Amino acid sequence: MRLGWLKWRRSNEFRVVAITKYKQQGNCHELAVALKVAELGGTVLWPYGDGQAYDLVADFNGKISRIQVKGTCQIAKNGSTKVNLQKGSRKHSPYNLRDCDLVVAVTPLGNFVIPISALGTYRLVAWPVGVRKKPPYYEPYKEAWHLLK
Repeated sequence: MRLGWLKWRRSNEFRVVAITKYKQQGNCHELAVALKVAELGGTVLWPYGDGQAYDLVADFNGKISRIQVKGTCQIAKNGSTKVNLQKGSRKHSPYNLRDCDLVVAVTPLGNFVIPISALGTYRLVAWPVGVRKKPPYYEPYKEAWHLLK
């Protein structure tokens, strides 16, 4: 279900329900990252409101990391998944060090902890082992939670 499709095909009331659904998914992804940070012994801080370019802050013994969380719950027929690693869903401008320190992509295939300096492509595409010969571009950052410490 794509929001752009809903905008033209359904009433505004239905569109609001779809936005709420995506907002809820985003909140669940943020909570999953916060839970992992807490499990690793870090402290989680949230900025007040939605005005920041990052979703949460992780503090590990004084090392502060501003984290932007991106995620998806969708899996394609071949088992692959895609996550947009840019700002917004329509604007598509890249994140930089003024915005945040890390992007964490939450996917059904695992979590990818990607430093801003390593963003080479602005879409994460991941697939299960054995689907393709070459590993995904961001595979070295899969479950790389040590980058927070």
